Parts: sequence; structure tokens; C-alpha cells
Amino acid sequence: MRRLLITSSVVTLALGAFIVPVVSAGNSISPTVQKILNFSRLTDHHEFLGRLKGKWNGSGTLKATANGVAEKVRCKAEYKLILGKRFVEQKTTCKVAGQTVHGVGYFGYDLMNKSYVGTSMSSIDNGFSQLVGRKKGKVINFTITHNNTDIRKRVNSKATLEISGNGRHKYKIFSKDKNGKNSVLFEISYSR
Repeated sequence: MRRLLITSSVVTLALGAFIVPVVSAGNSISPTVQKILNFSRLTDHHEFLGRLKGKWNGSGTLKATANGVAEKVRCKAEYKLILGKRFVEQKTTCKVAGQTVHGVGYFGYDLMNKSYVGTSMSSIDNGFSQLVGRKKGKVINFTITHNNTDIRKRVNSKATLEISGNGRHKYKIFSKDKNGKNSVLFEISYSR
């Protein structure tokens, strides 16, 4: 018990030694901490992503390959705002080609790099995707790094996320066909 008391006292003193220089007299924040906190503020970019909050029904198509036949996709998605409305958590359940596919994704806006960021995973290939993009109008244009099961390696592709004022949204992933032209590999539109 005495050892625990001494350990907790040392931890308290160490935290105090860190916090005291950060907060000076008058409870103002040091310039270093203010600089860090500046990158955690909410912006219109976070508000834009916040339009996705809620439950949605989606329909669209998925091609197994860039030149393949499009399969119909039906999805149910729920988006929640997390971490003080700084990120959107997406959970989906989709039906495609007689299979049920589950997915989860996290999307936000990185103030330091001035870009929209995301990561998503699904049971379709047990892989994950990383997204980085910029917004033009109501469309975020992403570069997406993901698994391409057709050629069995990770690739970079383009993706778009278009969000309207009421939150209706359309997501597309493009892939280069054998002629090097971008074609839609996956496309889904969500409405309430």
C-alpha cells in the first residue's frame, strides 16, 4: 500500500511538473499548447462531413474487375459523429452477388495537412483502404490506396464522395481499365 501511495505521488508530481509550465498565472495556455490545440478546432470541413450523420439506404453497382459485369449492391449504413464531431464513423451492411458484406470506416478533416482523410475496412477482401483528398464544391476527390484482388496487390485509385445539403451522398471508386481509362468500379447512392 505504501509503495502504491509513493508511486501515485510521484506520478502526480510528474504531471504537475508538466502542467504547471503549460498553464501560467491567470490560466492562459502556453503558445506551444495553443499551437497544438489550433489543429483540433472544428471547421466548416467537419460540418460538411457531419451532414452524413444518421441512417441511410444505398443502392448501386460493383464490378469485380475494371472490365467486369456490374453486380447490384444494396446497403444500409449508419454514420455517427465521434471524437467531438471531428470524425465520422460509418458502419455498413451490404448485399452483393448473394453475399453479405460488412464494413466500417472513419473519415475526418486533417487541419494540419488541409485534406480529408479516411480509412475503411470490409469483409469483402479483409483489406483496408486509406483515403486522402481535397474538396471542390460539394465533392471530395480522394486518392485511395486499397487491395486489388484481381491483380493481387495494393493499388492507388481515385474515389469521389459527393455530399448534398441534406446529407444525401454518392460514393464512387474508379479503376483503370486495360486501355488506361478510368472507369467506375464501385458506385453507391445513399438516401434516407
